[in-house]
Amino acid sequence: MVILRRALLAILVVAAVALWWLGSSIPVPETPRFWLAGADALAELRRAATGTGPQEVRVGIIGRTSMPAWFNTAWAGFAKEPRVFLTLQLRYADGSHVMIDAPFGAATQREILGADAPFDAAEFARMQDALASASSIFLTHVHRDHLGGLVDAPDPQRLLARTAVTPEQKAGFRRRGEVAAGDPSTLPFDVASFDALRMLPAFDRYAQVAPGVVAIKSPGHTPGHLLFYVRTAGGREILYVGDVVWSFRNLETARSRPRAISEFFLREDAAAVADQLRALITFAELNPDVEIVVAHDADRVERQIDLGVLEEGLR
Repeated sequence: MVILRRALLAILVVAAVALWWLGSSIPVPETPRFWLAGADALAELRRAATGTGPQEVRVGIIGRTSMPAWFNTAWAGFAKEPRVFLTLQLRYADGSHVMIDAPFGAATQREILGADAPFDAAEFARMQDALASASSIFLTHVHRDHLGGLVDAPDPQRLLARTAVTPEQKAGFRRRGEVAAGDPSTLPFDVASFDALRMLPAFDRYAQVAPGVVAIKSPGHTPGHLLFYVRTAGGREILYVGDVVWSFRNLETARSRPRAISEFFLREDAAAVADQLRALITFAELNPDVEIVVAHDADRVERQIDLGVLEEGLR
């Protein structure tokens, strides 16, 4: 009997340690390697962002859902918090515009999030019009909630011809039948090839991709993940961080996604993401006037709309 109790206790201890480990996140380093933490990082971005930037940074909120806080931030609890799926439209004085990211359509959202998740069909239609007339379409990365609007478009091939990507991003695109079993993040295109994609000029750390807009390589969440620095015509500065973090709380607590999500569900490079998180924390401390826009943080995005950092609704 004593042996049985000890065995059960040992099993409980092992299970508790395993649950603790799965619920924790990779430790965030004190000194990050990612260059964005440098004292001169913002000055570099300003020098790179030549030309007159966009007059408007508009946000289209296509879909919504809610998730337990722990899903976004390790040890954040079980209370639900709202999430959004958004696209950015950067509008210039000459009437042109570029787009960043394109969330999925109604059927895909229902399949992934269920029938109760709110979906704005009118804004999705406006996004499709904006994508079809954009000078360029850029992506933070090729996960389904950031490029699904291209997959679910009436004519995906037409939009691919406007989409500018890095080689690392192109490598993540998949045609129908090419998605690996168990891949939770990729949507397949019903196209013959991806030859229509535009390729961005090769760069190591960052490159200007439109007037006032700089793409920043940040491999980790995916191999081709990009951040975008935007300097508007009026001088406002925005750093759109894609999915390096899912909540601004990640920066406030210096905790990333739990290992169960990061390493086993997303299969991301959790150590690289933790390093970038620390770099973002340092960047925000050094440059408090730069607005950090987090793609899925509904509360923060809505505050930024109220403050005029983002203008709600696509045109």
